[in-house]
Amino acid sequence: SDDRNHIVDDVMRAMVFAFFALIFGVPPGQFIFLVVVGQLVQSWQHANLKIDLGPAKYLLVSPLFHRYHHAVGYGHDAPGKPGVLGGCNFGVLFPWWDLAFGTAVFEKHVFPTGVRNLEVSNNLLVQQWQGLTHSLRYLLDLPRSTETKSKSVS
Repeated sequence: SDDRNHIVDDVMRAMVFAFFALIFGVPPGQFIFLVVVGQLVQSWQHANLKIDLGPAKYLLVSPLFHRYHHAVGYGHDAPGKPGVLGGCNFGVLFPWWDLAFGTAVFEKHVFPTGVRNLEVSNNLLVQQWQGLTHSLRYLLDLPRSTETKSKSVS
């Protein structure tokens, strides 16, 4: 599901979204509607559904299409993709941007998803702390306390 975001990520995204909504004069009622629709789209995209949309896959991002983006060793590390991160299937609602920039991968095989170097806890507060320390280690290029592991979540 999409309900695994770090609280800092959620707060920052909400602040940016609210800032632009204020700039463009979005009324409060419409703002709430946009937030709800945005959350529904994110929930659909991150649902654990192995659905092939057929030809509609070129019109709408499906859970299967976006899942490849999060696949350990594939999504962010897609072979042959340019850039430091490389990666594929970044589209949020439409796959058109991925098609235009050559980052679309329509794969029917379901790969394991997860985050490298992250021991997953069942405690919400520990998960928040782990996400923060994992990000800081990556940004500051600090040594990891554990060997490179891939924890899979289906």
